[in-house]
Amino acid sequence: MRRLPIYLLVDTSESMVGPAIESVRTGLGAMLSALRKNPYALEMGAISIITFGGKAQRVAPLTEVYAFQQPELDIKPGTTLGGAISILDQAILTEVVKTTPEQKGDYKPLVFIITDGEPTDEWRSAFERFKRNHKSVIVYAVGCGDDLDFSILKELTEHTYSMEQMDAGAFAKLFVCISSSIQSASGAIGEGGKQGGAINLENDAGGAVKKVETVEGPKSRTKRQVFIPGVCQKTKKPYLLRHRLDASTGKYRCVAGHKLEKPFSKEEAGAIETVSSDKLQGLVSCPHCGSQGHGHCDCGVITCLDAANPVLIEGITAIKMQCPVCGKTGYMGAGGVFDVNQSAG
Repeated sequence: MRRLPIYLLVDTSESMVGPAIESVRTGLGAMLSALRKNPYALEMGAISIITFGGKAQRVAPLTEVYAFQQPELDIKPGTTLGGAISILDQAILTEVVKTTPEQKGDYKPLVFIITDGEPTDEWRSAFERFKRNHKSVIVYAVGCGDDLDFSILKELTEHTYSMEQMDAGAFAKLFVCISSSIQSASGAIGEGGKQGGAINLENDAGGAVKKVETVEGPKSRTKRQVFIPGVCQKTKKPYLLRHRLDASTGKYRCVAGHKLEKPFSKEEAGAIETVSSDKLQGLVSCPHCGSQGHGHCDCGVITCLDAANPVLIEGITAIKMQCPVCGKTGYMGAGGVFDVNQSAG
């Protein structure tokens, strides 16, 4: 049976933490359910998922729709789009059956890239190599939110779309749209035996995505968001503090705290940059225990603090703490300027 290969490249960088990655997981499940109800998609569809966070990896090899098992999607620091494209290049070369005089191969793959940030690795050489190897493959790129540079996605493909909202409803519509596009492509093949051209995702998106026709040019290189990894003092579980740039002050205001399912490894943390504490403003509660403060241990770890129970030490207000990583105990006061570890992008 000739397959219709479908490759999903999914951004799992820290900017996708929280509702966005949960909505992607839910959307993938709904998409699989819809495809399994469509006889053509069930018969010829095959799906692979490549994630790109701190390290691009193929979390699901090309597998027929009926047998596909949804993989885990773990948040990691960084947006290694170039690595994902390199994996995609090799996957198509090795997984997709080519047409020969003796047999008909698979249909040309459908590639969907879903991202909400800018690449943190070198991607152009990987994409140039991909284009040389796969001239007929059509790539669809969906940029989510307003913190990415659409000029980069337009370099990747003319089939670039924007999804301004990043809530559960928008992602649900996006995956319905992708599912409908796959079903349309497989249905056309099933009925006519031929594969059509590019699909307009906007037609099936219910207003969730719009095609990007032109872009003004590269955005400012100033980061729109900063993410600070921390560890809960009470539960010893990891979290991320999200800060957004306040254009009026040039500083980053803390707007949310997100639970992390897994801490970043030492290898992943090696790529983490620092930001001066005087560039950060505001606090939110710890997403694990609800503590209202956050502090910086001498070992470099950010941990939540029980700011509701301060003590006076020689007339100075301080908060007792024990670092959940190095175990050091002491009292922490407010103020001072120091470097804080931030995630890579």
